[in-house]
Amino acid sequence: MTPKEELMQAIQTSPDDIISALLETLKKLRGQSESAAESAAESAVESAVESAAENPLTERLYRKNGILVAETGPLSDFDTTAFIRQMREERIQSQIDKLGL
Repeated sequence: MTPKEELMQAIQTSPDDIISALLETLKKLRGQSESAAESAAESAVESAVESAAENPLTERLYRKNGILVAETGPLSDFDTTAFIRQMREERIQSQIDKLGL
């Protein structure tokens, strides 16, 4: 039996007050792990921006309103619609994987 199955079985036989306490604990843990992941991502971006600022070749890389911006020349061969479509598909697949479907 997997841990998930064991937990589901324990939930089915537990009183409601224990289930409520368990649910609150899970919500707190999930929030902590999400905020830790966000902090790590922000640190990585800040580190990249700092190292880019030290490199004169990357003077066109900066942060604006919390978003990392890279100034480029014209992107004539870049299909924005195809790029957005691909990103959506990847996001949908990621959500499906998270749900276990």
